[in-house]
Amino acid sequence: MPSIAELRSRLAKAQTKASTARLSKSQCIDILLKVCQKRNITLVPTLNGDELLTLKQLEKEVLDAIDAHDGRVTLAELAATIGVQRNHVDRIVEKILQEHPDTYISLQDTLITTAYTEKLMLIANSRLQECGLLDACDFANEFELPFDMIKVFLSKSKVVEGKLNGNLLESHIYDGFKERCVLASLSGTTVPTSTTRISNLLKIDVNFVNDVISRALKSGCVCGVLKGGVFTPKAYSDHRNASLLNFYNASGYLERSKLTDSTKSNKESGGLSFQDAVTLETVIINRKLIEPVVVLINEAIANDTWTNIGIMLPAALTNGDITALIDRVKDAVKSGYMVEGLYVSNNFESAFLKHVVPLLKERYDVQMLLEAVSKRDEEIFSYICTIMDEECVSQSESPFSELWSIASQEFYNQIQDTLLSQIRSSCTMDLYAGSKSHVNATELTEQLKSVYMKFIQTIKGMEDISKGNVDNSHLIMKTMVKELMPTDCHTLLHLYASQNHISIPEDAKEVNSKNRIAIIDCILDQEVKSHFKLYVEALKQKDALKCVEASKSIRAAMYITCNVKNEKKGFIRTQLTHYKQKLASLTHVDPIKVVHCVLNIALQKNGHYIFLVDKDWCIKGCIDSLEKLVNDDEIMGCMRKCLQTQGGY
Repeated sequence: MPSIAELRSRLAKAQTKASTARLSKSQCIDILLKVCQKRNITLVPTLNGDELLTLKQLEKEVLDAIDAHDGRVTLAELAATIGVQRNHVDRIVEKILQEHPDTYISLQDTLITTAYTEKLMLIANSRLQECGLLDACDFANEFELPFDMIKVFLSKSKVVEGKLNGNLLESHIYDGFKERCVLASLSGTTVPTSTTRISNLLKIDVNFVNDVISRALKSGCVCGVLKGGVFTPKAYSDHRNASLLNFYNASGYLERSKLTDSTKSNKESGGLSFQDAVTLETVIINRKLIEPVVVLINEAIANDTWTNIGIMLPAALTNGDITALIDRVKDAVKSGYMVEGLYVSNNFESAFLKHVVPLLKERYDVQMLLEAVSKRDEEIFSYICTIMDEECVSQSESPFSELWSIASQEFYNQIQDTLLSQIRSSCTMDLYAGSKSHVNATELTEQLKSVYMKFIQTIKGMEDISKGNVDNSHLIMKTMVKELMPTDCHTLLHLYASQNHISIPEDAKEVNSKNRIAIIDCILDQEVKSHFKLYVEALKQKDALKCVEASKSIRAAMYITCNVKNEKKGFIRTQLTHYKQKLASLTHVDPIKVVHCVLNIALQKNGHYIFLVDKDWCIKGCIDSLEKLVNDDEIMGCMRKCLQTQGGY
């Protein structure tokens, strides 16, 4: 311990010593920064401020840090390791990537060197050779790298000895292993199996499975068929073919739905054939089963009767099969038809109708039968059922009652239209056998055909005038509905009344607007009755198009036909002759009648017909509309002058 005297000596020396100026740490840094600024030198301060780094030194620090992290480091880790702000590191990394693009890779704020990727490829190849298979997706997840980048590295790498198949990296040895797995699975397959199922079970690409099976089938090491992505072993096909043949030989038929693609033809089935087979709609059947059926059908045709062929055929046959079978029997289709497994000859149907219609007339009132026929309900069916039941009780079963007991409803549906027609015809003839009224039906029919041609040709002419659209309010259409259509309606009603023995009121010899409603009310056929009512209503509304539609419906119900195409030339020729004769027979100049005749002649020479009447309002109102169809300016000019001068021209 120093003495007091020594301490005093030290104090005196310190007091006499001169003081020197000192700079603080911050002052030193400020001075250094100002000097660097004046000399244009860039320095990067550390986070603690103790150091200032040049850009070159910072780049060196970054490269050293990357190497220290085995070639992979995040930018955040770089900034923390070096101790500078992140933005300085980002600029240095960008500069490094530009100068060394083949050595460094930037990925999601991570800097990676090619040495690191080569190291990854070595690891991948090592695992691949060890296991034969490497999941690239799992490998990418393990090293926290994007799957797409790993796929690119693996596909371009010269180190990896394998190939990418989807997400899997497979070694060259593994291909042979997969092929052996596929072949092993085929050896254990005994039923048709889709290649997709094999692919899912083995976790092997389905295209590879298909290729292996195709090669194996060609080489002969596997027997079977590959079609539509389904492999069918030969053992299965042989067993199935044998089962089908056994069933066919035992039963005499085979459903076509049981035939697979490999058994539909002899070529593809490897020798499979069905002896004496006849192909129908849903089955193939042995010809020996058909021969008795052919005999029964021929007997039914020859004896004008019916036969039950359904009991002779397998229950698996559909109506389509039976129809196809009937088509194979000569004259069977035109001589009869099938009803619920029964073959009924046409002659038997005629005999049945001749048998049952008189019985119905004997038992039931004629008017009641006609009403039942017009309603088309089940009354007639119930009447026949009663008669057939009584026949079964009163005498030995006849062919008629026997058939009726087996398939009454089906047989009735087949003959209903013909039966009702015969009942209607027979009853009306009996009901009005003593009637003295007589109408020339042929003459009325010809009149109706002429009227029909007139309004049909008029409508076609209107279509030519209006370019396809018929104007129902045009004067020509109004003329037709006023002058022509009532005649058509009354003539149709007159003919129908005469054919169905409906009497016309005694105060009139023909149908007219006053008695037509009363005559229509007497019609029993509800369909025809409704058509006539529509016709009358259209006449009241002066709707020509509705009148035409109603007329067509009535004509169809009355079976009045007229082939417009075939009849047109004759009709036009007749009308042309008529108007020429009418023009020549005029004894004085009547401008309206002259123009009416000339206008019709001009139209008909051009192949047109328009219904017109020789009245002033009709000719003057329609002549301008017909100029296009006449197509002759000279004639049109003459007719106009004739009308203007009242025949003085």
